[in-house]
Amino acid sequence: MFRQTTRFAVAAIAITLAGSLGACGSDGSEPGTAALRVAAAPDPKGDITKKVIELAKSEGIDLELVTTTNSVNDHQLLEDGDVDIDFNSHVPWFNDQVATNHFKQTFVETVFLTPTGLYSDKHKSLADLPDHAKIAISKDVPNQARSLGFLQSAGLVTLSPGGDLSTVTLENVAANPKDLQWVQVDLEATPRTLPDVDAAVILGTVATASGLKLEDALAKEPANNPLWAIGVVARTEDIEKPQYKRVFELYNSDEVRQFILDTYPDGQVIPAFGAPVGGA
Repeated sequence: MFRQTTRFAVAAIAITLAGSLGACGSDGSEPGTAALRVAAAPDPKGDITKKVIELAKSEGIDLELVTTTNSVNDHQLLEDGDVDIDFNSHVPWFNDQVATNHFKQTFVETVFLTPTGLYSDKHKSLADLPDHAKIAISKDVPNQARSLGFLQSAGLVTLSPGGDLSTVTLENVAANPKDLQWVQVDLEATPRTLPDVDAAVILGTVATASGLKLEDALAKEPANNPLWAIGVVARTEDIEKPQYKRVFELYNSDEVRQFILDTYPDGQVIPAFGAPVGGA
């Protein structure tokens, strides 16, 4: 959901688990051909995908994990056929990518939600934030929108009424009582700003990958907003193919739900199956 350059910038680690009953083809039908390749960033997306790979292997489905970084546009990889499934986006980021690039892709299923937090190395509570505090915030529109909706829920800003909470930006801030000063950075750079700002709005997946714990945040995003759930995306032409459909089902399986609950018992990652989705 925050990939910004081209497929040629990919820095990927491929993990292949061959099914004992024979691999499925990338068209989801012929055994003995290439594995389905799944693009996913590291923990928690990568760890959840490894669980799906394990489950798929037991059914004779061969999957390959392609671990991507923030220098890679996963949706471009998918469009170009370099991967077959993408597991990195929430719906607003997906919609933005499809509208901007005219990708022929479908957001199929949501899988998990990671609450955003306001983190600080300098202050112990929300009440300690001074006037004119420097706040780091993601600069891309979908994730800035999420951050602002969260800050509104925390009582730090008020957004203009009637705005689309998936596309609002700093221009839609109607009230800012503490006169917070915004430091706009790339999404995955937000944790690195902590020594230099009063606080940073850090999305859950980025916080988890950086070793931050939700329990240490000054404020936490409500965990009941499915708009920001991460899910699986595929090329529209592929979504009805049997092997693809089974992989999508495995991402929403009881085994994956239990894996998430067992691996993240503190609520940093929450199962979010069945949220409303859409796409081209």
